[in-house]
Amino acid sequence: MLVVGTPGGLFADEPYVALRESRFHDVESATGERYFIHKADTGLVVFVQCTQACSDSELSHLIEMAGLAVHSGYASLIGETGEDDDELFRILLEPETGTS
Repeated sequence: MLVVGTPGGLFADEPYVALRESRFHDVESATGERYFIHKADTGLVVFVQCTQACSDSELSHLIEMAGLAVHSGYASLIGETGEDDDELFRILLEPETGTS
């Protein structure tokens, strides 16, 4: 997808051109996205994002392996005041304490 950004846009305050590439990786149950942002003053910048689907136990393991702990969680992407969502949720992580 090609986007021409306006001043004050997502990636820059000045005009820019953005190309987004997205791929699904079946074995990993993940999507990979790359954003190629071209600005007149700095040239090309690349941002990479990966999103992976996992079970609750897999997510708990990933959080633990990263040395983090769940501070709080919500059944809504917008927090306590949002309507519960069966598929999307938000968790706030913090560094795990008491580890050595």
